[in-house]
Amino acid sequence: WAEETNRSLFLCDVRTEPEFLEKTLPGAQHAPGGQLIQATDQFVGVRNARIVLFDSDGIRANTTASWLKQMGHDVCVLEDGLESSLDLSSNPITPIQLPLIECDELMNSISRGCAFVLDLRPSMQFRQGSIPGSHWSIRPNLSRDLKNISPEKILVVVSDDPAINYCAAIEFLRLGITAKFLSGGLMAWQKAGHSLEKSPKVPSDSECIDFLFFVHDRHDGNKESAARYLEWETGLIAQLDQQELATFCILQ
Repeated sequence: WAEETNRSLFLCDVRTEPEFLEKTLPGAQHAPGGQLIQATDQFVGVRNARIVLFDSDGIRANTTASWLKQMGHDVCVLEDGLESSLDLSSNPITPIQLPLIECDELMNSISRGCAFVLDLRPSMQFRQGSIPGSHWSIRPNLSRDLKNISPEKILVVVSDDPAINYCAAIEFLRLGITAKFLSGGLMAWQKAGHSLEKSPKVPSDSECIDFLFFVHDRHDGNKESAARYLEWETGLIAQLDQQELATFCILQ
């Protein structure tokens, strides 16, 4: 499978993080079983990819695989698990070189009014604290939000996730836009002694398409949110057509 170029392959170690850090198989990613089931897209970024699971006890991988199988994924359990001789290590992909800007340099640019700061972190993180004067955006809205940039200003991207930075760089390249990326992200900005501003209502609730309020608020005693969550959960199957339903493989 690893030699085939027409299918993506994900090797997942479903054990705990301490176990993974102590010993794992070359080329494997850490994907705890429970999280892999509930947030598969955070570990497997390609639809219809092959997923191979392993553990050290023959229990966790099989349990996780049974759920993923029912969810319609092409999943297998690695024979002999951690004790197998499988090695999927490969030469690391050299990432594109991001043009960086240091915190103090950005502060000077902001003071002179010649920087447009675009924050690509999750919306709730932006609300909790962001660089004063920065603008929040998310991928579906990038093209729209980039139209607001004055040609005289430099575009500076803020994100604490390297993957987001690289994806943004590829998108900017496609759009023919030049941008710089804040070195070290917001953590470096804070360590440099620069201030943040809170914005509890910005972005607006309707703009926060990366956050389901009723999913989180139900844990805070919000009965309305709890009711909405249950309504959403029990109504999921009704939203599927026959083709979509056929992708599931419910074990009897």
